[in-house]
Amino acid sequence: MITKISTWEELATDAKKYVKNHIEYTKLDVAEKASKMIGLLFAFTVSLSLFLISSLFIGYSIAMALTPFLGDLFWGLLIVAFFYWFAGILIWKLKYRFIRTRFINTILTILHSTYEQD
Repeated sequence: MITKISTWEELATDAKKYVKNHIEYTKLDVAEKASKMIGLLFAFTVSLSLFLISSLFIGYSIAMALTPFLGDLFWGLLIVAFFYWFAGILIWKLKYRFIRTRFINTILTILHSTYEQD
């Protein structure tokens, strides 16, 4: 009888260790996936900011280049503003098809990534 009790105790001890290790593994896995998502979000934000700033400078340069042909800077800026307005409406209409779907697919890929064990 004493050996059965000790084996059940060993089994319970091993089960507790297994649960603790599994909880630690899950915590590390969640932390890694969260850091990947935060890194992706940060990179996306920086890239978008740089793109928007450069597009503003390019738009102003185009407006300045159109000034000799149109006679006034106002008309060049108006043409560039209408281009931005049209591009904004186009992006707003297609946001679910291009932006949301790709963003969700990227997040799901990060969350469901598995490790290749050697």
